[in-house]
Amino acid sequence: GLPFIKMEFVEGNSLSRWLQEAPDQLMPWRLASELTRQLAEALTYAHETVKIVHRDIKPGNLLLAGATVVKLSDFGLAQSLRGAAAHERGLPGTGTLWYASPQQLAGDPPTPADDIYSMGATLYELLTGTPPFESTAPDTLLHQVQYVAVEPIPLRLGKLKRHNDVPTKMLNLVHRCLDKDPDCRPKTHEIVRWLPTFAQE
Repeated sequence: GLPFIKMEFVEGNSLSRWLQEAPDQLMPWRLASELTRQLAEALTYAHETVKIVHRDIKPGNLLLAGATVVKLSDFGLAQSLRGAAAHERGLPGTGTLWYASPQQLAGDPPTPADDIYSMGATLYELLTGTPPFESTAPDTLLHQVQYVAVEPIPLRLGKLKRHNDVPTKMLNLVHRCLDKDPDCRPKTHEIVRWLPTFAQE
């Protein structure tokens, strides 16, 4: 008679833990591309079928089940895109500052573009080993996310003395996901279609 929640047990590390243990603390771009494709498929279902926005996409909430399968976890901050809930402002919980979109940090109503930004920030970290913006001062980080251009991935890798031969199309995709303007970010179904073609570059 008591209510309960049944959850899948995923025997594997989060991507955050994976990065900590990986050589140079980054992920080879081909693996990052495949995991991002799976994440984009999951978000397409969430946005278009279930009508929710996750609002906390980050490496710590992505679990590796096996070598090349990723599971999206922790929907504790998810918000509905249906009805009045999608029009409320100032909802509690803004996600994790290093991955939240400018609009999410400003308290705007949730949209799929917020998850696209967070996915871009996550992919940036997988490819470089660092999030797009790294300040530990919240006010500085808020300013950077809202107004400062993201450092190009090749430049960040060069500063860190790391190597990841990321194709140009994938570099462009990451920066499009991180665009300050939500209307300039790609849709998840577009990302699903594009990513497999990058290996052919």
